Amino acid sequence: MSVNIPDSFAEKLVSMMRADEDTIHFYWSPRENVMIQLTSTLFPEGVDDPLYYIRESGMVDEQSLPLFDVFCAKIQSGILSGISSNSAATDVSIKIPGSRDFVMCHLFALFMRDDNNKITDIHFNLRPYSLKEQFDRDVLTYFTSDKNPKLFTKRCQNTIKANPDKNIAFIQFDVERFKLINETLGVEVGDELLQFFSDSLALVCSEEQPYCRLTADVFMIVTTFDTRDDLVAFIRKIESMLCGYNGMDYRLVFGVSVV
Repeated sequence: MSVNIPDSFAEKLVSMMRADEDTIHFYWSPRENVMIQLTSTLFPEGVDDPLYYIRESGMVDEQSLPLFDVFCAKIQSGILSGISSNSAATDVSIKIPGSRDFVMCHLFALFMRDDNNKITDIHFNLRPYSLKEQFDRDVLTYFTSDKNPKLFTKRCQNTIKANPDKNIAFIQFDVERFKLINETLGVEVGDELLQFFSDSLALVCSEEQPYCRLTADVFMIVTTFDTRDDLVAFIRKIESMLCGYNGMDYRLVFGVSVV
């Protein structure tokens, strides 16, 4: 089956494919149920849903599965209900066919949307990190959002200044009895859970919704909203995507302050 790629979208694909020959590119039209491999062969014949195949084939490292599921949920929501952004990205550990080891990769999705902002077509690129890029990524992660309160405070100030006539909510949440998780499952598991929260918030929150890990297991998100129902829906979305990490039983507790 063939699929027509819009000219404007095709130009972006060609530009991105030329930028890095090591990147794996594939194109998915969920409405037409068609997937096209644009570069190397990552999928066998007959695959029409690349995200489902990647997950079910064992390609994704178990530790990366929860975050990969959040990434897939965001795209699925955009297909069914619409999405305000043009793209989504995450880092995931993947065993590329022909490789014996899992490799940390950057997975980027560029969307084509209809008049109702529903995703119609997606260009994916999957790029393995080099050792230097992996090091730079770790350094950047350490010094940004959840480790630099000054940066978060500045972003909050910018959000308030840019939206003088809108409602703004400060949403704070933590894990109920988080200390018990550390005591029973180990500090390392607790740290993995908190990192999952940080990585997931990068997908759930837009550029206009700054977030930060304040202390220990306490996180904060700042967002504008129109109605109370919109705010409640956003909080429920956060809760649904952040609960259930690796089958763990925990509950998030939220507090909201509106200005």
